[in-house]
Order: sequence, then C-alpha cells, then structure tokens
Amino acid sequence: MKSILAGAMLGICGLSSVVLADPWRAKAALEPGAPAACRQADVSKLVFDFTETGTELSGKTTGGHDFRAPVAADGSVSTTIMVPVGAKEFVVDLVGNARSRELQVFNKEYSCRFNLSPIQ
Repeated sequence: MKSILAGAMLGICGLSSVVLADPWRAKAALEPGAPAACRQADVSKLVFDFTETGTELSGKTTGGHDFRAPVAADGSVSTTIMVPVGAKEFVVDLVGNARSRELQVFNKEYSCRFNLSPIQ
C-alpha cells in the first residue's frame, strides 16, 4: 500500500513539473510615429515562430535564425537577435512578455520599433 501511495505521489509531482510547449507565430508591424527611415523597412515577409515553455522562449525567424532567451517569473524576456529585412540582416533587441505574447523588436541603430502581433 505504501508503494502504491508513493508511486501515486511521484506521478502527481512529476506531472506538475512538466511544462508543455506553447507555440505561436507573429508578424512585425512598425510602431506608429517611427522615423522615416524605418518606414522603408519591408517586413511584410518577416515571420517569427515562437515556443514558450515557461522558463525559455525559443524562436526562429523567416530567414532561419534560431534564438533562445530565458523567461523571467513574470514572463518578461529580453535578448538580442538577428532578423532579415529584405536583403539585409539587422541586430535587434527582442523585449516584452512571452506569456502575454506582447513582444517588440527594436533596432538601436535606426531607432525602429516593431510590435510583434500573433497570427493564426
């Protein structure tokens, strides 16, 4: 009887620590009021594939750049990634909240900020 109870407790504890991946896709949209140079960026084909597992946000851009970032207890995330825009690639900061899916990418060089909107 003790072994059955112990096995049941291990099963319950084991299940509670399992975090299922939560995948989604997002497209970039230029934030209103952005500098003129930012409006020239063609992000129409830029798509982000994200997976959030509770403690980590992993992703891949249309151009095939993989990235991973730790997710804080409150869901916040901040990392630097490469993104393809047209024929060029840019370094951007990916910031926001992975759990609420409110993310942005920001290019410091041109002061361009893009909101990442989940798509179906």
